[in-house]
Amino acid sequence: MKNIRILIIILFVLVNISKSKAQKQGQARLDSLLKELPKSKEDTNKVKLLTDISYNYNSIDPKKGILYGNQSEELSNKLNWKLGLAASYNSIGTNYHALSNYSKAIEYFKKSLEINSSLKDSNGIAVCYNNIGQLYSFTSNYPEALNYFTLALNINEHLNNKLGMALNYTNIGSVNYFQYNYRKAIEYNKKALAINEEIKNYIGMANNYGGLGVFYMQLSDYSNAKIFISKAIDLNRKLNNLNGLAVNLGALGNLESDMGNYDGSLKLHNQALEINRKVNNLSGIANNLGNMGDVYLILSQDSILNKKYESREKRSITKEVNLNKSINSSIEAVKILKNIGERHNLFYALKNLSVAYKLRGDYKDAYNALEKSKSIQDSVFNIEKANEISKLENARENLVKDRKIAILNE
Repeated sequence: MKNIRILIIILFVLVNISKSKAQKQGQARLDSLLKELPKSKEDTNKVKLLTDISYNYNSIDPKKGILYGNQSEELSNKLNWKLGLAASYNSIGTNYHALSNYSKAIEYFKKSLEINSSLKDSNGIAVCYNNIGQLYSFTSNYPEALNYFTLALNINEHLNNKLGMALNYTNIGSVNYFQYNYRKAIEYNKKALAINEEIKNYIGMANNYGGLGVFYMQLSDYSNAKIFISKAIDLNRKLNNLNGLAVNLGALGNLESDMGNYDGSLKLHNQALEINRKVNNLSGIANNLGNMGDVYLILSQDSILNKKYESREKRSITKEVNLNKSINSSIEAVKILKNIGERHNLFYALKNLSVAYKLRGDYKDAYNALEKSKSIQDSVFNIEKANEISKLENARENLVKDRKIAILNE
């Protein structure tokens, strides 16, 4: 069941308003910021520092990130500094996003958007549009997600904000991925990668490498898929970006499964699961479990068992064991996905569960799981959404053409 992997593939990148162009990233960046904190005075510079620390914790320890974000919020209120308050809300939202608490994340991003709009801060508004778009994407509202990403991109192009443009291209590529337009997803990710390489945004580069690996995997170009995913793993290990590393290990696990290496696939999914549990990434945990359920389901198939075991009794026992493991993993994934509202992968997890129940002879449970998956299917995948996304992309292309004409006229 190939598509349970979708949300584990893309690690959306959220930007922080302050110091977003810093050269150091990951743990090295965080260590240098924490050293500055004891020397800082109770002024706007400390707000910037706390906000930066908060943001940098999102990929390492989001709960700590929220604590530092709360300190930044408190000091901003004390100083009556609205720009700092907007940045604090953005960082807190980023950490809630990393914890898969989407309702809290969008609450803080909208608070930040309200302040930035009142200040007419174009850069801050673009950041908020991008972040809100990601939340809509994670809850499968792709037309709304694309709308926000496009609004952000229009502002960032006007400001010539290359970091922002790279993030927007990455996320627009991801929306195309979710709609199965893999070649367009590759096109947008390559645009983003070129910018990220130019400005030396290593986290962005790792994200693009991982995304390209997955897109090529969907096109069955396994050679390119492995090259790009391996690049992402190497870079995220250097950056100590645990969320990104878990995403890449899970993607590599899916690739190994596609190539028939099921033991290697399970090993990689377990490594990713361990990391996601460490950072309490519920979305990642659910998708690791769903992917493992998928692999166990494959291992329960007669065509696989007949190759591995000569004894009919051994095949029967192994089939039952693997089906039980598939069902248990899928049930756990379904519970988490329901709680955090990720409908796209919930559809596939329920569909997987239905197949496993059916193979085990639990026909009533199989029917119930299938009916639940069908009720989600219409809300996530439909022609109207695809048409709406197509209209938005055409409008964006027309805007770019109009701008080029205006420049030529000038």
